[in-house]
Amino acid sequence: MKKINWFFGPKEYINSGIYKYSNTFISFFNENYTDLEIESHYILYSATSVFRKIYQLIILPLKVIFLYRKNTNVFVVESFLLATLFPFFPYKNSIIIIHDYRDFNLTDKNPSFIQKMKNKILLKSYSKISKFKHVIFVSLYTYQKVSESFPNIKKNGVVIENSFKINDSPQETLNKAAKISFLKKFGFKNDEKIILTVSSEEERKNVPTVIKAAANLPDFTFIKVGKAIIEENRLHNFKYIETHNISNFFFLEDLTENELNTLYKISDIFVFPSSFEGFGRPPIEAQIMKTPVISSSIQVLKNHLKDSVIYLNNEKDSEELIEKINYVMNKSNSLEINSIIEKGYINSKRFDVEKNGVKFYKLLTNY
Repeated sequence: MKKINWFFGPKEYINSGIYKYSNTFISFFNENYTDLEIESHYILYSATSVFRKIYQLIILPLKVIFLYRKNTNVFVVESFLLATLFPFFPYKNSIIIIHDYRDFNLTDKNPSFIQKMKNKILLKSYSKISKFKHVIFVSLYTYQKVSESFPNIKKNGVVIENSFKINDSPQETLNKAAKISFLKKFGFKNDEKIILTVSSEEERKNVPTVIKAAANLPDFTFIKVGKAIIEENRLHNFKYIETHNISNFFFLEDLTENELNTLYKISDIFVFPSSFEGFGRPPIEAQIMKTPVISSSIQVLKNHLKDSVIYLNNEKDSEELIEKINYVMNKSNSLEINSIIEKGYINSKRFDVEKNGVKFYKLLTNY
């Protein structure tokens, strides 16, 4: 029996795409292999707590050094960052998962003194990542971007793309009674035309673009699922909604996996106007549920979605988003939109966990 310790960040982010990546594989391993014993470790302090930083940057690395050095350890990069500065760290027994390249892109045009110091520490820290047994990237795009800054990462870097459990996902259409029952649970009307987006409210997600679209499409109900992450942005969004008397935009958090899947299924369109992603899970989740997707045209999403969505030329342009939403709704049930939906479902199968799970298992066990 091989013991695996899997280290995450704050537990409050358990529904984030970063955590879903790892938990999808952990579930696959638990269901298919009896020779692995996997223990998940979460930081129990709030993400904004000073105790979280102390634990993450000092206590956790020391625990790994003294308590877990003989085990295989897997780290989600956002939960670990500066720990790689520690001497005597068991790199050769460890795997690190990198979800995007923002922390490696340390080229601010006018950084503050504090930012300069932070960048210096980060660069020193990340220069040691090549010491890990394996460095996993969730997309080829992220791997290429990181290796531009750290070429030596190529010797132990491997791409294992975001994966999804598809076979057991409910793709059948909900009957009217089930749809009404679900909508009533969250206080919505029975005949809603739903535009769904799933994201945080980080600036890169362009949630204000969707809110502005909602203001001009009063006959639609817009639902945004996910924690704000940056509470200041949530407050700005609330203020904009209140100032402009927008009554058809709603925020939901902490949905179960089944609830989110059902919401994907009953939504008329899924929109994803993101300016930056390491991979971008939500559009694939929507495609699994056979919901048409309108997406930004950033390169990483085009790599994963190909011709299975309708692209935005400018993800910050609410007028273009309105135009594309109306286009899809006016052509609903047409051959063109049905083709987009079918292409989307076929595209999602490229990321079935059954394919990447075996690759990841071999990585964990081949020590």
